[in-house]
Amino acid sequence: MTTAPIMEPIKLLIIEDDTGDLELLEAYLEPMESEVIEVVVCQWLRDAKQQLESQRFDLILLDLSLPDSRGLDTFRKIQGFAPTVPVVILSGLSDQDLSLQAVRLGAQDYLTKDQVNSQILLRSIHYAVERHRLLLQAGQTERQTQNERDLYLLESLPTQQSTVTAMLYNSASLKASFPDEFQQMVQQYGRLMDLALEKRMFQLGSSLSDQLQAVAENLAFYQVGPRDVIEIHTAAVQTKTADSPSEKTTAYLEESRFLVLELMGYLVAYYRRYCVRVNQPKIKP
Repeated sequence: MTTAPIMEPIKLLIIEDDTGDLELLEAYLEPMESEVIEVVVCQWLRDAKQQLESQRFDLILLDLSLPDSRGLDTFRKIQGFAPTVPVVILSGLSDQDLSLQAVRLGAQDYLTKDQVNSQILLRSIHYAVERHRLLLQAGQTERQTQNERDLYLLESLPTQQSTVTAMLYNSASLKASFPDEFQQMVQQYGRLMDLALEKRMFQLGSSLSDQLQAVAENLAFYQVGPRDVIEIHTAAVQTKTADSPSEKTTAYLEESRFLVLELMGYLVAYYRRYCVRVNQPKIKP
């Protein structure tokens, strides 16, 4: 019986310290040579960690008993190193409770070394990789749908608020009254979105509060309202997400939600302080 070929090449990380078992695995994987399979072997968990930090893998074949780690703790550590990479466990222990526990923790499959052969191993690899790819595609479609919904809501907010505000106050928006300044604000806000994204990706501890306060004070100079902030936010988001992949678009939308709320807060605080100063009673001599 032959296995169905996978169209895309597989990059496989084998974490196994037993030389004899490694030779068997290499023999079992020979039928997959036509699929341009690339294999990296590590005998220590610490070496596997370095490999996972430096390159991308489609699947991990994991022995739970390593020189520097044993049992399900090995799998948990691998999950911590590479939470998005599917894992098939290869164990010398035929333990049903252990296998069920591993699958419940997120392993794609649990194979025992004394029962595995080429057909079983290749089928497990195929199923694990394809299942993971389908899940990724489904997740990307869901994120794309959510991103489109969020962008649609953002685009509709300024128009709705503009009509109500104009009727109540007979005032034009910042975009209409000062178009050049509006574009400068959009660019400045866009740079803050980039900084927020870098902060998230690289886990930087720096805060954007000072820069957001400066933007709020600049906006207050033009006596802007919530409508103007939303228009700036929407324009910046549309610019940043126009040609971005869905993952980056999602990240931009998530980070910008916090930014716009924080900016609104600083703007309200600035107006509140201004009103207190203006309305503060004068002390008679």
